[in-house]
Amino acid sequence: MSLFTGVGVLLLSFAVWIVVDNVAVMRTHVHARAEVVKSDRLVSGSTQRVTYHTVVVRYDGPRGRRTARIDRTTAHYEPGEAISIYYKPETANKAVAGGFMSMWFFPTILGVPGLVVVFFGLRPKDLRRSPAPT
Repeated sequence: MSLFTGVGVLLLSFAVWIVVDNVAVMRTHVHARAEVVKSDRLVSGSTQRVTYHTVVVRYDGPRGRRTARIDRTTAHYEPGEAISIYYKPETANKAVAGGFMSMWFFPTILGVPGLVVVFFGLRPKDLRRSPAPT
C-alpha cells in the first residue's frame, strides 16, 4: 500500500468515525426545531483555523419550553433563526446542532477526497500508466 493510499484510508476512517457518531446522535436523541436566542464566537488563540460558536436555543420539549446550549458548532446562526437540533430529555439543557454544516460538512470534506485517493491508490499498476509506444 502506498503512502498515497494510506492518506486516503486515514481520511476515510475519520469521515466514517464522524458519520457513525452522528448516526448514533440521531438514534439516541430527540429531534426538535429550535429558535436561536444567542450565538457567540469562541476565541481560543490566534492560530485557530476553524471558527467555533456557542449557540443558545429555545425549543418546545415534552415538558414545555426549554433553553439549551450547543457547544462548539462550526456553523454561525443569527438570533431568531430556526434550526434543527437533537437533545436528550435527561440533559435537555445541552443540544447538538442537526443541520448539514454541523453534522455532515466535515465527513463530506474528509470522505470524498479519501474515496478518490483510495480509489486511485488501489488501482492495479498496469492501469495507472499506459505502456510507452514502441
